[in-house]
Amino acid sequence: MGWLKPRPEREYTREHALAPVITLERRTLAQRLQERIVPLGEALRIGMEVAQALRNLHDEERVHGALSPQSIELTPSGIELVSARTPRGVPTPYSAPEVLTGQPPDARSDIFSFGAVLFEMIEGRWPFEGDTPESLAVALQRDPTPPTGNPAVDSLLSHCLAKDPAARCQRMQKLQVELRLICVTARRTDSPVRRDHFDAAVRSEIQSALESQVEPRFQSQETSVVRLQQCVATSAERLNRVEQSIAVAERLSDAFAANTAAQLHALEQTIRAQAAALEAARTALAQTDDLVERIVEALDSLQTTVLERSDFISGSVTAYPSRAVRPISG
Repeated sequence: MGWLKPRPEREYTREHALAPVITLERRTLAQRLQERIVPLGEALRIGMEVAQALRNLHDEERVHGALSPQSIELTPSGIELVSARTPRGVPTPYSAPEVLTGQPPDARSDIFSFGAVLFEMIEGRWPFEGDTPESLAVALQRDPTPPTGNPAVDSLLSHCLAKDPAARCQRMQKLQVELRLICVTARRTDSPVRRDHFDAAVRSEIQSALESQVEPRFQSQETSVVRLQQCVATSAERLNRVEQSIAVAERLSDAFAANTAAQLHALEQTIRAQAAALEAARTALAQTDDLVERIVEALDSLQTTVLERSDFISGSVTAYPSRAVRPISG
């Protein structure tokens, strides 16, 4: 496969960092990467458009599943995502580690592929490489993300290319915020040649006192942007921890609900058994009452019979008194 051939590395060219993006015809990002170096500004702008396209896809509860430069088309009207052109199950430099283990792709898998594409645009090479599909799969699952030399970009890529899906940025919205902050910083720092020309024009037309007031403001804004980037990174980590805690709480809640349902079912069975036993006891008590009633009736009949016979015997003795029995003398 052609994508297994190592791509030559390139040096970052600061003079072209903010070159404009001009697309006159439809072509893929892979074709654009083969033509010439992608300036940082163009890479960031393409990255922002791809991030928005993925966000729209995820908002519709869909995933791309195999994002790569071949599936990103550059058109005069913007970015379009097309279906994958590589067979599923075949590792590519953009495959998420969990997909290689057989798990279905989700939004976090798209975020991993997005990070790999963004790294390639900025560095001109893949973040993870291998001479064979097997070695590439191992690199994707084990190798750390190579640094780019730009702390802000490295922070963004670390949120995209984490091996564990739970450790990645969970939503494209967060990545879009970080990309915008990096673009703001790039406009200020990534083109020293243009800055020199601008400073010369300013010194020739504006008083030095005004320049001394403007420069500290730029520096203050730059410091504020850096602090804001740090706050965003910290907030992203906190949100990730909160999301992980929520996931744990949901699992515990589901387990508790299942346990409670089982206990309620057992209690219902016990109540039914006790109700059946109570009904049986009531039936037995009713039968006992009937038996006692019959016994009492029998006793009453027996008593009546005994009394009648006693009266008869007493009458007979009175009517025929017995003779005295004399003793026989010897």
